[in-house]
Amino acid sequence: MPRNKTHVKTAEELVSALSSDRARLFAFLTFILCVFALGGGSRDDIQSLIILRPLAILFCAYAVIQCNRRILALHKMPLLLILALMILMAVQLVPLPPAIWTQLPQREIYLEIALLMEMEQHWRPLSLAPTKTLNSLFSMSIPLATCLLFIIQTPESRTRIMPFIAVLGLVSGGIALLQLLGSPNGPLYFYDITNNGAAVGLFSNRNHQAIFLASVIIMLAWHFSVIGAGRHPSTLSLLAITLAVLAIIPLILVTGSRAGILVMLVAIFPCAYFYYAAVRRKNRRSADKISKNRKLIIMGLAVAFLSVIALAFVLARAEALDRLLNTRFFEGIRANLLPVLWQMAKDYFPFGSGFGSFQHIFTRYESLELLRPNYLNQAHNDWLQFLIEGGVAAVFVAIALLIWISAKTIDVFRNTRAYSGQRRLVIANLSILGVMALASAGDYPLRVPIIMMVSTVSLCLLGSLERVERRSVKTG
Repeated sequence: MPRNKTHVKTAEELVSALSSDRARLFAFLTFILCVFALGGGSRDDIQSLIILRPLAILFCAYAVIQCNRRILALHKMPLLLILALMILMAVQLVPLPPAIWTQLPQREIYLEIALLMEMEQHWRPLSLAPTKTLNSLFSMSIPLATCLLFIIQTPESRTRIMPFIAVLGLVSGGIALLQLLGSPNGPLYFYDITNNGAAVGLFSNRNHQAIFLASVIIMLAWHFSVIGAGRHPSTLSLLAITLAVLAIIPLILVTGSRAGILVMLVAIFPCAYFYYAAVRRKNRRSADKISKNRKLIIMGLAVAFLSVIALAFVLARAEALDRLLNTRFFEGIRANLLPVLWQMAKDYFPFGSGFGSFQHIFTRYESLELLRPNYLNQAHNDWLQFLIEGGVAAVFVAIALLIWISAKTIDVFRNTRAYSGQRRLVIANLSILGVMALASAGDYPLRVPIIMMVSTVSLCLLGSLERVERRSVKTG
């Protein structure tokens, strides 16, 4: 009997330990590490996904056990949007009777082939590539786990997530620098299909590395403003963050990504705002001290910035600038692809072709002008691909997301009780999401697990403002 009591007590202690705030934060940070280690590619045949997705489902189960109705009610919108997208994918996998399936847009050719071959018509799902749609459904385990793990965190723990991601961004940048110094086929390239010789870091694609680093700049600048707003800001910490930002800018240049340099230029604007807000606040508190050290700090930062820029140009000869200024950029396949993509969207409207099916249906539209030695596995315009594959239902999900983000933003900026920290957090996350949305017009960053996770964190941080706002109103 005493032994049974000991076992019960040990089990209770274990459950209590797993439910603690520290354990929840540790679980979230561990999950983020797993995503960075295993989720740097967008392809569905990457072997690491066999490990990452089951892990994500396990983390989902852990988070669900820790959740309760009150927590879910406070942060329901990001979760509902993710679930809505997953339900849409699941619906696309439901078999339909031949009488309905054959009436769907662009199914006539399949019916003609079946009739010519005298094949019997079976029940088929709406998706024209069911295995790819199933893969898309399982890929949603990453944002779902991210959202659930975020929900169970305390407000204090949530403030540590973005700096942690920024540190991992610096790690990816450091690996990218080592890749430039080493062999194009060396062990620091973690994916079989990658941009060998380019600074891809933890990713398989140079564009995705550059886009992610652009978002890291915003994270670091936001963290600079948070530290600068403190009562006793550490000058050393502020200097370290500034040097990190200055180091990332040339790391984006050396990726050779045109998309990266364009979104970096956009990201500089919110960064400038954060620095201005922090310096202005600090000047109010210690104007004499700042004015004395300002010249030394500016000179040190200028020397560091110019040194890193020079190193970047020596290592990669500013490949991104060369490619951006190359006139052939405007004559490439993506410019010729837009009319075809729009035609595909109209042809498969309103039901869509099924998530993940683009590669299979594009061959019907591929003209001689679009033929290349390499096949096109994505549309390189995620906005149009989302419409092509998801149809009108996907549009409704996107509109709901935009309405919710707009409402949250307006609420914070119209609320006179909302303090400046809330507004800066809104600007930071809107900027990160804006960078991803802009990049999606010419690429597919949101199909990469790392960037999916980062974007979900930004959405959840916006959602968490509801609770913070109510608290601030209460405490006056």
